[in-house]
Amino acid sequence: MISSTMQMSLFLMTILSSLQFLSVSSFEYQIGGNEGWVVPPANDTGIYNDWASENRFQVGDTVRFRYKKDSVMEVSVEDYKKCNSSHPNFFSNTGNDVVHLNRSGSFYFMSGVSGHCEKGQRMIVKVVSSDQENDSGGEKSAAASPSALVLSFGVFKVVLTQLDLQDKEKEIAESVEQTSDIECKVRTLVAIFVSYLIITGSEFQNSAR
Repeated sequence: MISSTMQMSLFLMTILSSLQFLSVSSFEYQIGGNEGWVVPPANDTGIYNDWASENRFQVGDTVRFRYKKDSVMEVSVEDYKKCNSSHPNFFSNTGNDVVHLNRSGSFYFMSGVSGHCEKGQRMIVKVVSSDQENDSGGEKSAAASPSALVLSFGVFKVVLTQLDLQDKEKEIAESVEQTSDIECKVRTLVAIFVSYLIITGSEFQNSAR
């Protein structure tokens, strides 16, 4: 068993690493949720723009379009207003497309299938830079990419090995899996790890008496 001082050092290193990965991770937004990229109901034609306005997109994020027998294109604001699909900046009909939001400003998306845009299958995504996000004090509210969790959990596995607690890895993974939000997952890992430190610290003190 390593010393209590080393335990605390490893713990602090893990927290800092987790926060660093969390702060730089990009987010992937699933357009349309489980329904995917489809023609909206006739009584809710603004559903995509309503959803987009509730989220804060940053440069580096991605949006995923899943659909069947349809397409997606990114167009100019003029073509968006007219539902004109003649001159898209981007077009795809693969059924599963990921678009990288590589600049700040507005992205104008619409279906390339005739008549779908007019029925509400279009969306404006407004992207801000990280500086603009910090100035406005906004927070992300969409589902995160798992990259931050994978990296953070990797650091925890190293520390668990150093503390001879690798036998607890499955138990920790099951506890973390019960949470869905990326920040909650990291907080869960930290909370579990603190508990183990307290337990092992108590055992160490008792054995030293």
